Amino acid sequence: MRRNMALVRQMLLEEAGLIHTVDFSTFGGSDYRRTRLTPSGHEFLDASRDEGRWQRALNIMKEKTGVIAFDVLTELLVQLMQIAYSARSYLLLWGCYYPQKA
Repeated sequence: MRRNMALVRQMLLEEAGLIHTVDFSTFGGSDYRRTRLTPSGHEFLDASRDEGRWQRALNIMKEKTGVIAFDVLTELLVQLMQIAYSARSYLLLWGCYYPQKA
């Protein structure tokens, strides 16, 4: 059962254009194997990595549409990430932003 759920999720991720898979299915059953992330997959992961950005995007979608559509969520996350990076770049340019050292 667990393997079937993993295969379904892989197929959905491929259909969404986030990963590439190879179909090794036979008459004995389905077998899809992930090969790599697509550029869209990398973009989505980069955009969704920040928890605050993720929550903000979900809240905006719920307020505006009442539903969560993956395509819209991805676009919104990317836009929020671009806004954050633009603001950070501006502050770095003018010497007002000092990244914290780990």
